[in-house]
Amino acid sequence: MKVNNFTLRFFLTFFYRLSEVLFANFYFSKSRTRYFHENMLYCFYKIQQMMKKNVGSIDRIARIVLALLLAYLYLSGAVSGTLGIILLIIGVVFLGTALIRFCPLYLPFGIQTDKGEKE
Repeated sequence: MKVNNFTLRFFLTFFYRLSEVLFANFYFSKSRTRYFHENMLYCFYKIQQMMKKNVGSIDRIARIVLALLLAYLYLSGAVSGTLGIILLIIGVVFLGTALIRFCPLYLPFGIQTDKGEKE
């Protein structure tokens, strides 16, 4: 599996900017406050750009069905204990990614099952 060069560079820049915002020593002067707001806006803008739809219809339906199946297995008692809780959490993640139509694990590998915005 090959990691996209742009994706790697984006993540490094994003986390560098985020660390600047979170860990910088701020004095509440106008210039520091403005710097803080500009960096936060930049981070939110990059998150918005990054979270474009990359889960297609078939993938979305499969995720919803799998999430419902995992929830049914847990609630019916077929799977219990730690394994049941882990499977329930995985089901919630599948359901969430299906609803927002974005899977963050697809991003570093350049996978896009949505046919609408193919690069």
